[in-house]
Amino acid sequence: MNNTLTLKVSEEEIAKRKANWKQPALKVTNGVLYKYAKLVKDASQGCVTDED
Repeated sequence: MNNTLTLKVSEEEIAKRKANWKQPALKVTNGVLYKYAKLVKDASQGCVTDED
């Protein structure tokens, strides 16, 4: 397993998308879903919510 994704989009398009992206507001402000949304890692690390 090498933890890679192949994206068939040009580097220019990726740069354009990154420049225009804004993080959406969280839909929850407390509770388990809030904790998950704030602490979840990328797909290669999984849902780790109690890491020191």
